[in-house]
Amino acid sequence: VHFELTQRMHIRIFYYLNIKNCIFKNVKIKNIDHGQFDITFINCIFKSNVEINNNKIKSLDIIWNKQDSEYKAIFEKFSISSNTFGGRVKLKNLIFEKGSFNFIDNIFTKTPRMVHPMRETKYDICEISNCEILNGSFNGNTFYMPFNFKNNILKYNTEYSGHTFVNNLFQKSYFTNTDFGSIAKFHNCDFLGTTLFNNLTSTNHEFNSCKFTGYTHFSNSKILNLSILYSSFEKPVSFREAEFNNLKLSDIKFDKGAYFDDIKIKNVENNNFLKTKDISLI
Repeated sequence: VHFELTQRMHIRIFYYLNIKNCIFKNVKIKNIDHGQFDITFINCIFKSNVEINNNKIKSLDIIWNKQDSEYKAIFEKFSISSNTFGGRVKLKNLIFEKGSFNFIDNIFTKTPRMVHPMRETKYDICEISNCEILNGSFNGNTFYMPFNFKNNILKYNTEYSGHTFVNNLFQKSYFTNTDFGSIAKFHNCDFLGTTLFNNLTSTNHEFNSCKFTGYTHFSNSKILNLSILYSSFEKPVSFREAEFNNLKLSDIKFDKGAYFDDIKIKNVENNNFLKTKDISLI
C-alpha cells in the first residue's frame, strides 16, 4: 500500500491516526498543520521510503512490539525532518537494514520552557530506543524537553562517513547503553541539562565545539578513541571507571572540575589534566 497524508485532506476534523499491523510500500506525511494531531504506527512493515516532513503536530509513535526477529525495515530513506512537535515522539524496536535515517531540523515545543524536575523524570518528549540505525544523521534539532536515546546500535556503510549529531540543542539527554559503532561526531551542540553518556561503546567518538551546562557523565563507557575539542563544561564531569585506548583533550574548559577515578587510558594526548592517583595508564 502507498500511503500519503497531507493538509489538503481536511484532517482537522480528526485528532488522531492509529494504524496497526499494516504493510506499506511508501509513506509520506507532509505539510500537516494541526497542533493536536497524534499519529501512531504499531507493528507496521515499511517496504520502501518513509517521509514525515514539514508538519506541525502533537505526537508521533512508530513502535514494533512483536517478538519477531524476521522483521527488518528496508528503506531507501527514512526521514523525520523539519517538523514541530508539541508532544512526544517515540521510535522503538526498529531495525534498519538499508538506506539512511535522517532526523533533522525538528523542534520540540515552540518556545523555550523552564526545565521542571518532575516533568523531566516522568516521561520523555523524544525517545529513540532499542533500535538498530543505519547511516544516521541527527542534525539541527531543538529539544526544549528531554531526549532519550538509549539502548541503540548505530551502524554505517562505506557511502557515509559515520553518524552525525550537529547543531543540536538538548535539555536533559540520555545516550546510555548505546553502541555508537565506528564513528560518531557531536559538533556545535549545546547540552543545557544533565547529560548521560554512561555505559556506551564506540570506536571513534568526537565532541567538537560543544557546550555542556549541566552535569555530564561518561562513567563506565568503553571508547577506543575519544576526542573532546574546543568544548566547555560548566558543572562537574565524571569519567569514573571509563576505558579508553586513546584520549585527546584540546582547548577544554572544566569550570567545576572533572572526576577520573579508576579510569583506564592506554594513550593520552595533553595529559597535564591528570591529577588523581586513581587513573591507570595501561
